[in-house]
Amino acid sequence: MVYNSAYTILIVAIGLIIIGIVMLTGRGSFLIAGYNSMLKEEKEKYDKKALTQFTGKLQIVLGLCFTIVFFGKYFAVSWLVTLGIALALVFAGFAMIYANTSKRIKKQS
Repeated sequence: MVYNSAYTILIVAIGLIIIGIVMLTGRGSFLIAGYNSMLKEEKEKYDKKALTQFTGKLQIVLGLCFTIVFFGKYFAVSWLVTLGIALALVFAGFAMIYANTSKRIKKQS
């Protein structure tokens, strides 16, 4: 039996992938939490296109991780669920470190 939560996970995964594709085009910076609420002077410190493309790539990867979770739930394979969640956490952690240390996102002074 397929649980309703499996379909919810699939909808979230598809949503993340769609948002990621929009962001890869360089648009969608208004969807980035924190960036949209920054003052204009603060926004000028960041490369908007690089930031949205990085965020788009992250969204697609997380969408694929949630797709793995969906298949784990759908076919009742618990290790797939664990793998998908673990990969999502690893990629999210990498993204936090990369975003705060990379010189590609933040403009050089």
